[in-house]
Amino acid sequence: MQVSNSQWTDRSNTVVVYYRTEVFDLTSCQCCYGGCGGTATAPTPSAGSSAVAPGIIGIVFIVVIIAAIVVYFIAGSIYMSKQRNASGLDIIPNRTFWLEIPFLIWVQLSLSRGGLGLRSLSHHSSAAYISSICSSGFGSKSVHHLSQAVEVFNNLVFPVEAINVESVLLSPPIQKTLSSKFDDHLFNNLITLSSLADKASLLSISSPHASAWLSVTPSEGLGLHLDPPVFQIAVKWWLGLDTSENSQCTLCPSVLDHLGHHAVTCKYGGDVVSRHNKIRVETCKPAALDVSITYPLNPLTLLEAGVLAKSAAQVTEARKHQANDPKCSELGWVCVPMVAESYGAWGDEASSIISSIASRLATSTCKSKSVVLNDIYGRLNVHLVRANATAILSRIIPLS
Repeated sequence: MQVSNSQWTDRSNTVVVYYRTEVFDLTSCQCCYGGCGGTATAPTPSAGSSAVAPGIIGIVFIVVIIAAIVVYFIAGSIYMSKQRNASGLDIIPNRTFWLEIPFLIWVQLSLSRGGLGLRSLSHHSSAAYISSICSSGFGSKSVHHLSQAVEVFNNLVFPVEAINVESVLLSPPIQKTLSSKFDDHLFNNLITLSSLADKASLLSISSPHASAWLSVTPSEGLGLHLDPPVFQIAVKWWLGLDTSENSQCTLCPSVLDHLGHHAVTCKYGGDVVSRHNKIRVETCKPAALDVSITYPLNPLTLLEAGVLAKSAAQVTEARKHQANDPKCSELGWVCVPMVAESYGAWGDEASSIISSIASRLATSTCKSKSVVLNDIYGRLNVHLVRANATAILSRIIPLS
């Protein structure tokens, strides 16, 4: 409300009843319609003006949007069912788009968490700002902006990994630490919301060194490269996206599943034996080791694999010991199962042997053990992932 100064003659009844920054209310007889002595009557809206409250318009807009979404899914489902004879999840219109939305979040995870490291600028900008301004020593001089950045960061990781201004000023964090907090928060949310099969695959690919194949320098001469079609199907399988363009396996009577589980376990076509032999050649040069590839999505181990990482590998290790220990004892040998899960997670006993090999190679090559270890896992998992992707492709389109 505006009060003209030319009509404001009596200021004795003016009282400031509320004040906040630049907003304040005035109480005065000059503010009353008709004056304090008269009857206050509200002005009548003109014929051309709208009496609809803005809030009502917003509510109507939201209702219309929700109704349109409901009509879209109902009409689309009817069309898919009647015109294309779809059933189950296939009746969802644009099914692939809607089912792949969670995996747009999945790819933002770091490699160690099973993602592709495709970081979101909006999610990690606050971590970058907090780290840079605190490390530069200007944090105490820009407390206002620092507080805003901390608030944005806490909104992303609330409530588990929250930080405060005092702690970051006292001990400036590095960006990697803050980004890891967000990755952990995102990872835990995905685990909570995922199906049992997705939990099993996510826990497997987030195991140590499972993602080493993604950081290997491609080299055709060393056999460390993936052709474009193989790489594309490998990434889709790695992220749990739909890999079954056809419903029928081209090598056996079974039906393909969208996660590619049948393709990487199918006994027909020789892919399972070829993959086993390739990994055996790469690992068994210094000793006779029992190599095995196991599958977290196997119905026999799925319940455990959806709760505990590398549980499928542990079950296979125990089975190998039970089968081979008596024979090995007779020959004076020690059974060492070299078990890898299909997603690249290696069993504890295999990891111990690989670590021992890496230590010796690091000494002889004058390289750090971590570098050698990453090279070994990278080479092994490139062969593993290539074999899995090739098995999937061969059952969608027969390879010449």
